Amino acid sequence: MDSSINIVSSESRWVATVASIWIQAMTGGSYTFSIYSAAIKSSQSYDQSTLDTISVFKDLGANFGVLSGLLYSAVSSVRNQRGGCCNGPWVVLALGSVQCFLGYFLIWLSVVGAIQKPPVGVMCVFMLVAAHSQTFFNTANVVAAVQNFPEYSGTIVGIMKGFLGLSGAILIQVHQAFFKGNPSTFILMLALLPSTLTLSLMFLVRIYPESRANDEKKYLNGFSIIALFLAAYMMIIIIFENNFNFPTWGLFFTLVGIIMLLLLPLKIAVEAISNDITNDTLHLEENAFVLHSSNSIAPVKFMAHEEYEELPGSSINRESVNVVEAMKRLNFWLLFAAMSCGMGSGLATINNMSQIGQSLGFNIVQINTLVSLWSIWNFLGRFGAGYISDVLLHQKEWPRPIMIAITLAIMAGGHLTIATGLSGSLYIGTVVVGICYGAQWSMMPTVTSEVFGVAHMGTIFNTIAIACPVVWWVLNVTKSPVTNGYTYATKAYKLVFHRKYRELISGEYLDYVISEGKMILEKNRTRKLYVNKSTDPSKTYESRVLWTSVGFKHPANFDNLAMDPEKKREIVEDLLKFSRSKDFYARVGKAWKRGYLLYGPPGTGKSTMIAAMANLLAYDVYDLELTGISSNEQLRRLLINTGRRSIIAIEDIDCSLAITKKRSDIDSNSTNEKKDSKGSSTSTTEKKPIGVTLSGLLNFIDGLWSSSEGERIIVFTTNALHKLDPALIRAGRMDKHIEMSYCCFEGFKVLAKNYLLLESHPKFEEIRSLLKVTNMTPADVAEHLIPKRPDEDNERCLDNLIRALEKAKANQAAKAAELKALDEPKKAKKAKEAAVKVDEHEEQEVKIIKGDEEEDSDANETSS
Repeated sequence: MDSSINIVSSESRWVATVASIWIQAMTGGSYTFSIYSAAIKSSQSYDQSTLDTISVFKDLGANFGVLSGLLYSAVSSVRNQRGGCCNGPWVVLALGSVQCFLGYFLIWLSVVGAIQKPPVGVMCVFMLVAAHSQTFFNTANVVAAVQNFPEYSGTIVGIMKGFLGLSGAILIQVHQAFFKGNPSTFILMLALLPSTLTLSLMFLVRIYPESRANDEKKYLNGFSIIALFLAAYMMIIIIFENNFNFPTWGLFFTLVGIIMLLLLPLKIAVEAISNDITNDTLHLEENAFVLHSSNSIAPVKFMAHEEYEELPGSSINRESVNVVEAMKRLNFWLLFAAMSCGMGSGLATINNMSQIGQSLGFNIVQINTLVSLWSIWNFLGRFGAGYISDVLLHQKEWPRPIMIAITLAIMAGGHLTIATGLSGSLYIGTVVVGICYGAQWSMMPTVTSEVFGVAHMGTIFNTIAIACPVVWWVLNVTKSPVTNGYTYATKAYKLVFHRKYRELISGEYLDYVISEGKMILEKNRTRKLYVNKSTDPSKTYESRVLWTSVGFKHPANFDNLAMDPEKKREIVEDLLKFSRSKDFYARVGKAWKRGYLLYGPPGTGKSTMIAAMANLLAYDVYDLELTGISSNEQLRRLLINTGRRSIIAIEDIDCSLAITKKRSDIDSNSTNEKKDSKGSSTSTTEKKPIGVTLSGLLNFIDGLWSSSEGERIIVFTTNALHKLDPALIRAGRMDKHIEMSYCCFEGFKVLAKNYLLLESHPKFEEIRSLLKVTNMTPADVAEHLIPKRPDEDNERCLDNLIRALEKAKANQAAKAAELKALDEPKKAKKAKEAAVKVDEHEEQEVKIIKGDEEEDSDANETSS
């Protein structure tokens, strides 16, 4: 009866191992974070620091396996497995499948925009749930394998951890065969493939510790050989894919090879089951012969089993402790420290592989190759450490903690190799760090089982594994004098030079590089358009929002500005000269600012000129609306809250009557108001709001407050230059006056090139002659050049413009004739009035002459 049970359990034990291998080979999605992290970063508009925070939650979920360990301890004992349908490792695997699907599926929905963009905290929860599923898969498969093969725990842990290490490369190959070049689809594949496979195989994973066989090591070595072949095959594929462009059929062919290798463990399991059945049948016959023999023969025992129980570090007969008791022991904290130093630093390397590769000039294909090869080295470390540690333990009686210390020392050398930045250092360093990183993941669970027993091994090891993401957080996200956190959000360059140029480099050259870098950052920054808000005077200054902003993306530039080329060139040179004259303004003792007055009729491009100026210099624009300002004090506050490298624009300043009146008019008006107030019998105590005065605006332009920030341009636009006070537009306030006049022929050529893509046409001469005698703004010309119907071509658009110009010419002539006709009566009246005045003057002269003659005759008579 016992032998029959042993045969059945033997069959299930090997099948359970194969099922665990297949699950482990598909559940390493957290190791491929570098593949899909760019899709998360770009779709959610994250910076590198935010992405690092999400990565920390990914590693926290992948290593915080306390819940999976506690659940496994509760449902996976042999007694519990026989007690009901809801017991056994399959419960842990099922919950892991649910978490895997939910986590990655929600991330995929966020990346493709199927759901509203989640906050960073919610995305961290999605990643935590997705990665946390890996602890459930790993705990169920590894601990069940150790309990099924306790005599070779190092080997079986190496096999399980090895296939988990290969899973990243396997998943990448599956994705490239079906969804190459689509990272978002890769996230969807991580949600569906591991969870579906696990749900299909989870009932095969069970614990059968009663079964033992002489040839266990032989078949376990068979699993190891298959894993080695798989790793070698995938390494060859990765190298070829890095150097050659594989077609789609080639990717499918390589994937078929991977699937065939993954099916080979099933062949090993069938052979092992067949061998165990044969051995158990012979053992059953031998026991029957012994029972019926007349001679008393002692039962035969396997010496290998007896010898193994006496080896140091064996956990077969060691008393198991729970996680609370383990935390009271020094061994727990020593393992925690080893995990922190080794696996925490290794995790920092793999998670930042993309950034390290980019800093060294690697392209996307090379970075993906590094990530895939990391999986190979990770596998070799996991598999090799488990196998070698078992050999050294059995033959040399070396305890595994010594081998952990050796791998930590070698890993430190690998990190130093990467840090040198030399050619090929990243390849060599990742090989060393990857192997040592995998070796520690293989030996840590085995050491945990040997030190604290198998019963609560999953819970204790997963508690120790929390050290891994915690240390990674310290190395990457936090900022302290020891670490250099937040550095992956910036770029760094290495400068090598001869020591004799040290003074030159550290002085002039670095200063020049820093200043140029600041200029590039300023030019590439997102520019904004600000508008002042009407504020509530009852609110405090600190609580008011003086400016609101939107992104400034106006397409205007001087190339498509319709005006005389010589005038454009003069304006551009003046602007560029101003932007480079910081030292000049400091030397002459003037504030670094300049004023421009744009005047001309409506539609001549004054607002477009402001946008072109801002785009040329990469300045922000502050659109100041004077009617929304209640006092000079508020105007001063608005000025203080403007930044450098900006244009302050006041459009249609002639419409602000309170400040465009001449000061003589203002004085006369105030005198009249005083007289009216004295003469009136009633007086009111209410005062009208003063608003912005001319004096306040003058102080705004060039007063003491105007020098609070440097590199600013103040622009006024007006349709009526004669309305402005001369003090407002004098030199020093409005330094350059630019007339925006009617469209000339050169301006028309720019518009024709912009709208019709024409540089010459036979009708251009006719348009030239019409523009000389017709006043039409560039806005009106552009309107006639825009096709209004699908059948309108360039010819028809030019005809429309010619008709519009002829009509405008006729209207101007008619208006001139009308004005002339209106002026004729006025001229005749003036002429008649002048003639009457002349007649009166002549009559008066005649009278005077006659009077003189009479006086002369009287005088003659008297004398005679």
